[in-house]
Amino acid sequence: MIQFLKNIHNYCLFILVFSITFENWDPFSLVGTISVTFMASILYFVSWIPFLKTDINPLPFKKYIIPLGLFTIVGIFSTALNSGYAMSIQEVIVKRMVLLIILMFLIANHLYNDRTLVLKLLAVYVYSVVLMYVLFVLGMGTKFVSGRLFLFGENPNALGLKAVIAFFIVLSNLLNKKYTYPKLILGVFFMFALLNLILLSASRGALLFLFVGIAVLVFFMKIDKVKKIALAIFGIIFSLFFFNYILKTNEVFGKRLMRSIETGDTGRNTLWDAAYQIIGDNLFIGVGHPGVLPEMFKYAGRAIDPHNVFLYVLMATGVIGFCFYMLFLLRLGKSIYKTFRQTGEVVFMVIFFIIIFNLAKSGGGIIKMSSWFFFAVLMGSTFNVQTSGTKKHN
Repeated sequence: MIQFLKNIHNYCLFILVFSITFENWDPFSLVGTISVTFMASILYFVSWIPFLKTDINPLPFKKYIIPLGLFTIVGIFSTALNSGYAMSIQEVIVKRMVLLIILMFLIANHLYNDRTLVLKLLAVYVYSVVLMYVLFVLGMGTKFVSGRLFLFGENPNALGLKAVIAFFIVLSNLLNKKYTYPKLILGVFFMFALLNLILLSASRGALLFLFVGIAVLVFFMKIDKVKKIALAIFGIIFSLFFFNYILKTNEVFGKRLMRSIETGDTGRNTLWDAAYQIIGDNLFIGVGHPGVLPEMFKYAGRAIDPHNVFLYVLMATGVIGFCFYMLFLLRLGKSIYKTFRQTGEVVFMVIFFIIIFNLAKSGGGIIKMSSWFFFAVLMGSTFNVQTSGTKKHN
């Protein structure tokens, strides 16, 4: 019976991971209150009930729990000091963020208990993103706004990010592991589909993440210098070719890229300038989470997120909360690098750097499930130091 429940528990996790690609899909038109991912999350929480007493182990996550716990407390304190922005007691705490942090630790704990699941989750994630492309080809869930693709309610920037991460999961598998010709053909098709999603998203950030991922992959892969140089040259040629291909085939994407190159405007400059002013006026303790949008309206003329999680954290919780948030990221990054040195599995390093870069340009990233999910996977990868099937290069 226990094994049966564990199998159900694992399948619920797979369903949750598969649904993350469709994070904003509202199939029942409930105005965003019940998405596919929300329903999958509830199912996953329920599947934990039989194992709450036996399988929850906070000790391996203590170094992550403490800084995030302190970050949350500082946010509550900051909000209390700026109580004029909190319309009710419920706004003192960012409920969605706290729930996502709890979900992150539950997933990480699940991966700690079964260390064979990490690579399986990456595979499930890739299948879900590729399925999104297949559904696009079939004309399902498709919407173009100003020449940019929205799929199942997912905005182009988030769509591009998810496609880039899936691309590097596939590429890392092809580079690091033995494969048959059918698997090679399937992998090439997957990468083609994922590059098309990046192209259709017209996301400058996704293109940046693609180049960053290639640089990280080349730098960290454990191969001899000749192969590393050859891979670096191939990466540069591919990047130039893809950039030139975008300029020639996608007018919307090309104009966005050239505007950024010629003017240095990322589309976020005004928001970041306003955020810097707010931080300067509220350096140590911030304005609290509910105060971010009113302050942005005051300084930028729009009640909008600064589109940079690091600036958001500084605005909401000041330097004190920012230090705790950064401590969490630094500890996670250190653990990932330590594990990489043991396993040679470079894909987790690539994912970590892409997520960090995305946080620096993401609107509302502090309450987006995809970031916290990947943090959970990255935590889980640090316990899997004997990853089966990993091929080390000398």
